[in-house]
Amino acid sequence: MKIINFTSISFHLIFLCTLFILSSGAGDIISADQSFKNGDTIVSAGGVFELGYFSLPGSKNHQYLSIRYNKAGGIIVWIANRDTPLANASGALTLSSEGSLKLVNATNSLIWSSKATKSLQSPVAQLLDTGNLVIRSVNGPEGDFIWQSFDYPDSTFLPGMKLGKNLATGLDWSYTSWKSNDDPSPGTFQNKLDINGYPQLILWNVSARFIRLGPWNGFTFSGIPTYGPNNLFVNEFRFDDQEIYYMFRLVSNSVLMRLVTEPDGRVMRYTWTNDTNKWDPSIFLQAVYCDNYARCGAFGSCNVNFLCRCLDRFQPKNAVAWKSLNFSEGCVPETPLNCSDKADFVRLSNKKLPDTQSSTYNFSMSLEDCRNKCLQNCSCTAYANTLIAGNGSGCLLWFGGLLDIRDQEQSGQDFYVRVAASGSGKIHIHL
Repeated sequence: MKIINFTSISFHLIFLCTLFILSSGAGDIISADQSFKNGDTIVSAGGVFELGYFSLPGSKNHQYLSIRYNKAGGIIVWIANRDTPLANASGALTLSSEGSLKLVNATNSLIWSSKATKSLQSPVAQLLDTGNLVIRSVNGPEGDFIWQSFDYPDSTFLPGMKLGKNLATGLDWSYTSWKSNDDPSPGTFQNKLDINGYPQLILWNVSARFIRLGPWNGFTFSGIPTYGPNNLFVNEFRFDDQEIYYMFRLVSNSVLMRLVTEPDGRVMRYTWTNDTNKWDPSIFLQAVYCDNYARCGAFGSCNVNFLCRCLDRFQPKNAVAWKSLNFSEGCVPETPLNCSDKADFVRLSNKKLPDTQSSTYNFSMSLEDCRNKCLQNCSCTAYANTLIAGNGSGCLLWFGGLLDIRDQEQSGQDFYVRVAASGSGKIHIHL
């Protein structure tokens, strides 16, 4: 009678299965002794995201080292080699013993590498459930990364990512559109936080301001309408001497959300819930008439009927051009204001605040102190609170022409424009 050693067979089966799992790239980690090639994938611990070599529908012959949703439609959210696709399934990714990722093609030419600022011992690359690919020490503390893909965004803005700037390192967190849906190389539109003056969110078309979402007001950016309570995500904004950034975080793990700067200049929000099992699109930002930058010129405002009008106590600089719907020259005060003249202020309500690129700010001043500060400077043309929570706080001062104003029925703000004194010495209210 032949005796079969099941223990030995079981051991060999487990050993072979382990080899298969390691060779097929299962798990969420790439180690320093591993070559990550075409067909290999890693999946984040919770199964949310997957890293591998993927193609786009219109470019099957090109492959990209990409992060995509593992189940939610396989949508790609980040590409390492967006400028230089791989041909003929030729890629190989390695992690050096110092902690640097390098992607090479079939001829061993360098296609892409990570930009770690320091080296470490026993490095691993790990894909997190946030969609962040990180390099860390295998035994290092949680969150201690020497490199992360979130610092080098694509066109997709995910929960937990930053939009802004690291003032200490100079790292810029901005989001650039693809050239087309089948070409992920950088397109012409860039979603970026402008930190010249008081920080504000701007969508750029190459080097020109395209749509300005305005400065942060404590709840949102002043140019973004709000339509009631939001139960899906919470906003965060950090502003100190180390970092300036905006991010959002989801309230529930049962929801997926992404904001995408599209090739046509729209910014779309896509939401996936377990109830629908599909991506529901909504327009976060697009160029309608009043959103085109500085549509109505200096001291002009675009109203809900998509028409330009001068601010209260101002008139068209060129009346003939204005009647011809050419608003580029903007408006001027009805009564010229000299430095020696007494000044009043007109309060404008429910507005997107003017461009803040030449503004100054102080978070500790009251609105009354802000008004007095503006009166003391002949070049000051307007003032407002920086934050609108409660009764408002902080001081924001404008100098020169006020650009890119529009009516904002939902979540608009008040600001105060300097005009020649009428004799009453009071603030005039204009809704």
